[in-house]
Amino acid sequence: MATGETAALSRILADDFVGVDPKGKVYSKADMIRDTKDAPKYFKSNKIDSVTVRFFGDTAVAHGSETWEKQSGQRGQFVWIDTWVRRKGIWQIVAAEDLIVLAPHAPKP
Repeated sequence: MATGETAALSRILADDFVGVDPKGKVYSKADMIRDTKDAPKYFKSNKIDSVTVRFFGDTAVAHGSETWEKQSGQRGQFVWIDTWVRRKGIWQIVAAEDLIVLAPHAPKP
């Protein structure tokens, strides 16, 4: 996210992808790609902390967390869950939900 790179997102997000952001707003693949291009304006860093994946045939559920810092110095963590589906031999994310957990010392938005 912090780099603004979208090539991987274009591959791994299904065309019918739907996500829910931390404020409860629904977003699409196009929205995610657009917002990721702009992310370097806001994010200084973003690092994956943990990822766990469980498989159920041609469906997988991944959940994890990422620590981030904004250009403003605010720090926090994304906690997320993604649903992956294998279609025609290709794994893609079809649904996601993202939450934000602010670091204890971070200023509130």
